[in-house]
Amino acid sequence: DVDGWTGKVAAGVRPEKITLGAGGGVNELPGTISESAYIGVATQVVVRTGAGIVHVFAQNVDAGGRVPPPGTNVILSWAPESTFVVAAEQPTGEETT
Repeated sequence: DVDGWTGKVAAGVRPEKITLGAGGGVNELPGTISESAYIGVATQVVVRTGAGIVHVFAQNVDAGGRVPPPGTNVILSWAPESTFVVAAEQPTGEETT
């Protein structure tokens, strides 16, 4: 139940707000790293989860420049205040009568 919303909603979190770890967080989603790419100040990590593909931007300063290799099982977690809510069905711009 979300105040001010009616109908179906979806929850999301920005990729830079997600951390890779072994668990113990409030919001957790298990997955397996499928690939990673160094992109300067962060490493983009692609994680396969039961809910689908999740992209994570691991800050290289926070991770010490180390991201587990592909095939590693991880727990994704994020702070509750990093979660946002959107309508589950976005309007297409087409009107029906």
